[in-house]
Amino acid sequence: IASVTDLTNLAVSVQLSEFDAAMVKRGLPAVVSVDALGGKEFEGEVIFAGFTGTDSGGVVTFPVRVGIEDAKGLKPGMNVSVSITVAEREDVVQVPLEAIAYDDEDRPMVTVVGGGGATSVRLVKLGLSNNQQVEIAKGLRAGERVVLAAAEEPQEEEA
Repeated sequence: IASVTDLTNLAVSVQLSEFDAAMVKRGLPAVVSVDALGGKEFEGEVIFAGFTGTDSGGVVTFPVRVGIEDAKGLKPGMNVSVSITVAEREDVVQVPLEAIAYDDEDRPMVTVVGGGGATSVRLVKLGLSNNQQVEIAKGLRAGERVVLAAAEEPQEEEA
């Protein structure tokens, strides 16, 4: 007896933290990246977002399933990374996460490099972010340079 598998309609099941799952809903676009295929990316879409989480040692996760479009070359069982876009904005000022520091009152701030290399600290309002960049909704203009706070040696980045 043989088993026939349809490899044209694949899906990826992932477990998201309760914080991430709170923003995910059916229909959101996703990108599935496959290391075994040289980082090749496949477009996808959230086809299921669980309403009930599972508690494992105090960590609650929620099941999410992402359908993959045109999965040519992808095989069941391959390890993948999934990125789900919950919101996006265009033409915004953004800086690396390392540029953000917090004052004693937990307000976000950046160190701006002015003319002649002089620096000043400026409070900012944060917007959308991912795991590398954060939007500066208020307090910084495009083209201003900021110091990357987490760098071992002071580095500058242009906003």
